[in-house]
Amino acid sequence: MGKSGYKRFKKQEKAKVKLKGKKTLLPKGQNVTNTTFKVKKIIVKEQLKDHGEHELLSKKHLNIKELISRLSHHNMKMRQEALSGLRELIITHGPQSIQSNFTSLLQAAMPLSLDLESDVRKDVIKLLSVIFERMTEEQLTPLFRTIVLHLTCAMTHIDPSVRADSLRLIDVMLEAEPSLTAVYTAALMPHFLNLISRRGDGDGWGRALSLHLDGQITSEKWRGRVIGRLNRLFAAILEHVRKVMAPTPPRAVEWDPNKRIYLNLYYPIFTKRNTAVDLTNLPIQEYANTLMPLLLDTFIEAVPKRDQEDSQTACVVGVEMAALLQSIVQIILHLRSLVKHCFRNRSESQKGWFRQTWGEQVVTRLVKARFPYSISKANSNKRKRESKQVLDALQVSWDQDPSCRLLNTQLCLLTFLFSQPSELWTKCVQYIKNTLRNARRLQTEESELLCECLEAVSDQPSSSAASSLLEAVCKSGLTSDQRVFDFLTRIACMPTHHLHTDNNFTTWLDSLPALLCKPVVPLSTIRNIASIATHIHPAFCNSLDGWYEQIICKLPKMEVTGDENNEGRRMVVGLAYRVNDWDLEMMHNVREIIVQGTLGPDLTRYLKEILWLKSEDTYNVELKTMLQELLQLL
Repeated sequence: MGKSGYKRFKKQEKAKVKLKGKKTLLPKGQNVTNTTFKVKKIIVKEQLKDHGEHELLSKKHLNIKELISRLSHHNMKMRQEALSGLRELIITHGPQSIQSNFTSLLQAAMPLSLDLESDVRKDVIKLLSVIFERMTEEQLTPLFRTIVLHLTCAMTHIDPSVRADSLRLIDVMLEAEPSLTAVYTAALMPHFLNLISRRGDGDGWGRALSLHLDGQITSEKWRGRVIGRLNRLFAAILEHVRKVMAPTPPRAVEWDPNKRIYLNLYYPIFTKRNTAVDLTNLPIQEYANTLMPLLLDTFIEAVPKRDQEDSQTACVVGVEMAALLQSIVQIILHLRSLVKHCFRNRSESQKGWFRQTWGEQVVTRLVKARFPYSISKANSNKRKRESKQVLDALQVSWDQDPSCRLLNTQLCLLTFLFSQPSELWTKCVQYIKNTLRNARRLQTEESELLCECLEAVSDQPSSSAASSLLEAVCKSGLTSDQRVFDFLTRIACMPTHHLHTDNNFTTWLDSLPALLCKPVVPLSTIRNIASIATHIHPAFCNSLDGWYEQIICKLPKMEVTGDENNEGRRMVVGLAYRVNDWDLEMMHNVREIIVQGTLGPDLTRYLKEILWLKSEDTYNVELKTMLQELLQLL
């Protein structure tokens, strides 16, 4: 059986068609191997070239051009080494080491911000941080557009990790060059909105919050990070606008009759490139209408409304939610300030557009049934460990006080700005009074907020909130704070204000001349007192009459901080014109000061001129006679 099967197999194999190749033989006489070969030179350009004696090299002995060429290398480690080498050269030798190759460096480095490797992207951001810290705004301005274009590409990248790292690049730009970044707001704003929202289904400009499903963090955390950077961008815009709109101080020219002075009358000297944000072209109203619903919806999703039974206690939120709420509140305040600047030349109804449109919604959603806020004490060890990391990621500046003092004060300010006097006002005023009672010293942001709250409530003469807040400020001793002092000075310099008759305000005016008897007095304090003296408040003038003799006697030993041209002492001498109560003892002391010349020749001459002017202008016959007799003795 097996033998027959084998025969059948052999028969089938023989029946197959044989595909044999044609057998070819070498021609006769050519069966010898050919041993000839060709030779060409191998040229490696500049591989063996020696570096110059004074050429700047990295630790791996590579110059700037070699490092820049390696930024486009296919190997990730080579790109990282090139970025590290460039950062090393800039740190060691300063920005002048890359000045001639700065354009090519940026053009080669910025595409790496879109690299698929996260380590490479982080190294690029470190390099840009070093560059921004060491180069001036004038040097960065021509190429900043290139940086912004690559940033927008990173913000719209399909990879979520690249989009997340684009926020780090924004941090570097806002930290080093906030003014330049603010110039490109129109290019950055749509991409900020796309990171947290999507366009609505209708034809309008409405947007709806989007979910962050492809990332490693929740949608709430992602929105918090984006809104935190958006807050910093609006702060940069507002600061830039204020700087541009601030009046330019006059240029002082020293006159010397023996030297020829050249003055440029038609063109300003040292003219810088104007990078001011054009408020007429910046669509602040459109930004507000688009952002406000998103900000309010973000907060409503994160923090639920409390029951009425718990309205007497603080609304407890987590660290991240408190930071998110503070970013939202600050953006609202920035938008209000920008609208105020943008509509400064328009009608009153247009100036109040932001309050009329969004004021009620802001107070209802953020303040009512939730105010005040405090941080949850649950998992306190975890909060202490992670709070700094979370707050750094959200890019907000606030104290670690669990009571959220700064945040609650900002919400009080929103209440005063966007609502009419009500029970909520009383609650906010009581909160600020309790805060001032427990505060020994105010931080910079807190003192600014306190002044804004005082200014907001002082615009409502029918409410007693301004008087209550002013009483709390005086009792807490915070009138010596420079910002509070400046605010009260502005109130005193107004022709008519309802606080002029307030007992606490008149008490403060009565205490001002005593400040000039201290051994050390800031120049800003003397300027404020001199401004108040020109408005002839009875409380201030009566106090000045009693203190001026002691003030003028202590003036030679007074130290005026911040005074370089003897301006402060001259203002103190000028207050003699406002003194109306002169007696013989005071006349004798003033005469001794003038005769002995303890004030110096310039101030002594100025004091005599003030006394002569006072004798000419006063209607008091007795005082006129006393001053004329004093001047005759001199």
